[in-house]
Amino acid sequence: MAGMLGTALAREKIISVTFLDTLEQMPTDSWDVSEVKNGSVMAWTEEKENGCVLYIAGEGGVKANADSSQLFRGCVKF
Repeated sequence: MAGMLGTALAREKIISVTFLDTLEQMPTDSWDVSEVKNGSVMAWTEEKENGCVLYIAGEGGVKANADSSQLFRGCVKF
């Protein structure tokens, strides 16, 4: 299984992705997914019965790279 966002998180385990415009709900086990690795965009997961929800958040919203065509490559919908 391929990892997601530079982690060992299995893409097949993700059931949804939620983007947030604040880091207020960020748990301590979040990881930095910002382009410049400064903590401005963080990610974390929340376990559910049938998989996990992936959260991606940044203060004021998340701005994707101009070419984000591969961001969710390999993800499947159950």
